[in-house]
Amino acid sequence: MLIKLWMCWCKFWFKYYKWLNKNNKRGYNMDKKTLEALKGSIKKWSNIVKTTTVKDMGCANCPLCALFSSSFCKGCPVRLKTGVKYCYKTPYPEWINHHYQKHDDGSFGRRRYKNCAKCLQLATDELNFLKSLLPEVKK
Repeated sequence: MLIKLWMCWCKFWFKYYKWLNKNNKRGYNMDKKTLEALKGSIKKWSNIVKTTTVKDMGCANCPLCALFSSSFCKGCPVRLKTGVKYCYKTPYPEWINHHYQKHDDGSFGRRRYKNCAKCLQLATDELNFLKSLLPEVKK
């Protein structure tokens, strides 16, 4: 009996999740505060792509993290898109790993290195991922 109840519950949530994704790619309506934080994160990564002086310092300079990290990312558009917290399943972990393997100089923060094509590619991937989270403009 308990197993049947559990299976029924799982089916319901699976169908609901599919319905949300089909009817709204983001699964929710983004409020003004979240939209501003998302735009701030996009600006941060846009600057990282454009220049080699701006640093990524993880949660310390991420507007989305400033808004959502205290609640384990609950409500963050990144978590809603990927289904996991802390930006896993995004290009970000690969960005961090690349820096630990190729550019670890012991300083806090990660910047794009001038002659490193991989840095540029990973920063661009993260920027494009964040842009994909923007709500669609209604016509």
